[in-house]
Amino acid sequence: MFLPEEIIACIFKKGNLEEISFERINIQQCVYLLKKDPSFSSILKTFRFSGSPVAPFSETLDAAMFNLQLGKKLKRLNPDLITYKISDEFGQYFDDTVAPKLDDASEKLMTQLATRFKSLLEA
Repeated sequence: MFLPEEIIACIFKKGNLEEISFERINIQQCVYLLKKDPSFSSILKTFRFSGSPVAPFSETLDAAMFNLQLGKKLKRLNPDLITYKISDEFGQYFDDTVAPKLDDASEKLMTQLATRFKSLLEA
């Protein structure tokens, strides 16, 4: 079982996302849409959403992003705070904490999740 922060870290790492801007679709919407996909529903079950499908919100997801920022794994850039960037400490966190939990099956699933997440951002 992965912690919410570890799932987000996998999305960034496996998607080769060093910097993400959420101008057209935000992280809440991306994860909400991915959770509806049966392929990812079990890994994303920890993220419960409220609100409308147009503006879904998960307190768990919000807290995970905050925790990654507080732990200096992610940074928010620019005046509007719509850009996330991985920090210098991110790689060490991933290698020490997240990577040891990944077996072949979960690594494949996280890579697919990250790829779909990235495609939603670019759509």
